[in-house]
Amino acid sequence: MGTSKDASPALATEVPTLAEPVLFEIDAPRTMPMPALPPVLPEDPPVAIDLPPHEMPGTQPLPFELPDAPFAGSAHSADDDEPDIDGLASLRSHLRAALVSERIAGASVRRTASHAASRPVPVALPPAPRGPALGGPELRNPVTGLVLAIALGLLALFFASVSATPFWLATGVGSTGTATVLRCQERTLGDTCTARFTPADHAFAQDVRLANVSAAQLRPGTPVPARLLHRDSTVAYAGPAGDLHLRWVLGFLLVLACGVGIGAATGVPRLRREGPQRVAALWILSLLGPVLLLAASLVIALF
Repeated sequence: MGTSKDASPALATEVPTLAEPVLFEIDAPRTMPMPALPPVLPEDPPVAIDLPPHEMPGTQPLPFELPDAPFAGSAHSADDDEPDIDGLASLRSHLRAALVSERIAGASVRRTASHAASRPVPVALPPAPRGPALGGPELRNPVTGLVLAIALGLLALFFASVSATPFWLATGVGSTGTATVLRCQERTLGDTCTARFTPADHAFAQDVRLANVSAAQLRPGTPVPARLLHRDSTVAYAGPAGDLHLRWVLGFLLVLACGVGIGAATGVPRLRREGPQRVAALWILSLLGPVLLLAASLVIALF
């Protein structure tokens, strides 16, 4: 074997292949290529969110800047040369979701508090003052109004009964005849005389009470022109027909006055706020009762 002086210190071995020969440098220094690092993403600037102040006691605000320490659940450690990009992205997403959830919860709490504050709170008001405090008449006890209405109704019945007979006699109903005075008695409200009434046709004769007798006719045995409604009547009326008209007109007016008193006793004047139509209807009802009593008395007087 021979040695060549021009030979290279590095031995080259030629491997015969079908393609071009490949030279392997055996004695050359070995260099290992560095592993390619993944690209480092630029860090986002700190997120500044204008959150409202916390209204719930004991709550702590979440951090607005991302911490430098890795997420606890990440697999990154200090011995690793490569940064855990997935862990940082997961931590950032988690914090953003927590911030959004807290902001939504705070807005819901504020909305609920605002709705509760705007809701009217029932307040127990003191009892309304009676009439004099408001400048109006004092309210009457319902029992008092009922008693007054009944009393005025009975009074209207009395006026209607004493006005029915003069009304019929003034209109020409009844018999005309002569009443002979039998006796008279002096009383506080007037003299009361008893007479025997005999109609013009002498169909009957009966003792009756003689009303509207003058002072000159009080002596017993004095004949007095009188009118009697029918033979079952107990009162004969002496004097001209004008006195009869005055009797029934005054009686009818007193009946209507009782109706007005019933309306006043039951509180119709205090219902002005109900409207004129309702007030008028109540006045009509108050007058209707005495008017019906008057009509009944007129019918009963004929029998």
